[in-house]
Amino acid sequence: MFRNRENEIQAIRALINRQSERCKAFLVYGKRRIGKSLLIKEAMKGYDGIFINFISTSESYDRIIRDLARTVAEADARLSHFASMTDLHDILTGLGASGLEIALSIDEYPYMKEAYTGGDLDSVFLREMEGLSGSITIGFCGSSIRIMEGMIEPDGPLYGRFDLALHLKAFNYLEAAAFYQELPSYDRLAFYSVFGGMPFALDRLDPKTGLKENIMRLLLDPKEYVFLVLHKTLLEEIRKVSTAEAILRTLGNGKARNNELASGLNMSTSLVAANTKKLIEMDIIEKVSPINRKDEKKIYYEISDNIVRFFYAFVFPNIGRIETYGAEHVYRRFIEPGLGSFVARRFESTAREYFIERIRKGDDDETSEVGTYWYDLPRGRRNGEFDCVLKRDDGYSVAECKFLNDPMPLALAKDEEAKILAIDELDVKKVIFVSASGFAFTSDRWELITGDDMYSLTSSSHQ
Repeated sequence: MFRNRENEIQAIRALINRQSERCKAFLVYGKRRIGKSLLIKEAMKGYDGIFINFISTSESYDRIIRDLARTVAEADARLSHFASMTDLHDILTGLGASGLEIALSIDEYPYMKEAYTGGDLDSVFLREMEGLSGSITIGFCGSSIRIMEGMIEPDGPLYGRFDLALHLKAFNYLEAAAFYQELPSYDRLAFYSVFGGMPFALDRLDPKTGLKENIMRLLLDPKEYVFLVLHKTLLEEIRKVSTAEAILRTLGNGKARNNELASGLNMSTSLVAANTKKLIEMDIIEKVSPINRKDEKKIYYEISDNIVRFFYAFVFPNIGRIETYGAEHVYRRFIEPGLGSFVARRFESTAREYFIERIRKGDDDETSEVGTYWYDLPRGRRNGEFDCVLKRDDGYSVAECKFLNDPMPLALAKDEEAKILAIDELDVKKVIFVSASGFAFTSDRWELITGDDMYSLTSSSHQ
């Protein structure tokens, strides 16, 4: 069942149905298994014209063009004569001359682009598109973020030629909840901490069976689709980057700076920097810096999506054990002892998503930035980081996030407030507590946010 992406679907539908004198074009890109192809297919439902969905492969350019011609011919009986064509120019001019309303989607366009040896294929498409009328819409879809973003950069031939460009990201915590809406907020937060926002995994969840059972079935079974995507498809992608596996295993459930990765992996900082840059371009990891410190020394890297993080923290290091000793042993011995701390750590980043959504919805105009805060205390030779801080016009709000089985007690709140106020350099205007299980007290002094409160928002992407 297709869920979410309503704004993106409506944007594509509006484009293909819009009257235009020239060929219309759109771009959809994002990392593998993010739902690009399914999004386009969903958007084309109800389209009155002919939808041609072509999937390029890593073949020779001539073979790709022959496959394209055959795909066009099979889309509609009126286009059957395209089957014998062997030239992109003939195919596109033929579509234009047909007088039919046609939407052509070229999936995995980077394969076609890299296979072309006659120059820059983007320039070829620009020339061909200039000769087509508004009855033709061409969509370019791809997983190579570097290549796809290059198509909309000012120095690219197709710059300014796209009517729509969509960079699909993983679902946030609100969007992901559509796949297990019937669960209480505490369990929804736990599911999101493990399975994140990747549609290929979310669509295979069975919320009725519980978190452990879903981990066992989807992530600890080497024959299961989700396991195979993470182990085979993801590895196939990152193998293009030397040392990528080592970097991801090191990051796991944590984060690290460039020099920490270099030291831990016994690599040069320049090699680590080059490879982390490539992984960022692939949307596998992200670069993060505290909101109060933008200098290079405080920038760190972490894995972008929760399910990839879980896989490299718990599954990838134990693949041999899964095959030898079984999933139950691996879960009990290596996952269960650390699952609580893993979920609690991810809850902090989910809380940041919550505060960002409040800003996007217009519910918090006093906050200009949400992130972490790094502090140094020379007097006590201490330093550290608060994981969820809101930068306000007049100072900071610090949010302490607790993923507890029971409501947060008052004594714990007082202890946490004392730790926050002990940081002299931090101009604290408000202390916020975020507790997945709620609170055992009420307060006029602090802002209290429960798991239910976090899910009371409507995702800004659905507005």
